[in-house]
Amino acid sequence: MNIFSRNVITPSRQEPIFKNLSTSDAIMAVFFNTMSTRNAGYYTVDLNKFHLASQMIQSLMMWIGSSPASTAGGIRTTTLAIILLTIFNIARGRNDVFVFKRKIPNQTVRMSFIVGTLGFILVFVSVMIITIENVF
Repeated sequence: MNIFSRNVITPSRQEPIFKNLSTSDAIMAVFFNTMSTRNAGYYTVDLNKFHLASQMIQSLMMWIGSSPASTAGGIRTTTLAIILLTIFNIARGRNDVFVFKRKIPNQTVRMSFIVGTLGFILVFVSVMIITIENVF
């Protein structure tokens, strides 16, 4: 038996998650669950019914979190934006990061990479601990 299949329930193709909802209610449920993944953690459907790929996308959205003005966790959307802009600028051969004709200070860029790296390490270590705990 695969250690990873023990707790994962794969939904059948004949049984849609939102089968008891009207189209408008299903769209609202998808929108609500997508947004609450990033900031609140509330769910209107059983997460075990989602495919593993959907669960991974939700986990990624939780790691990113919400925008700076909210109380949500995560590394923040602005931190991710700075990391992606930095990677894009490095790929184009630029030393400085500019967005909307303004330079992002190097200190801010460094802090963004530190926060992103520490967040990733924290999630990775937590997943390893949970995995080891479930195996033994």
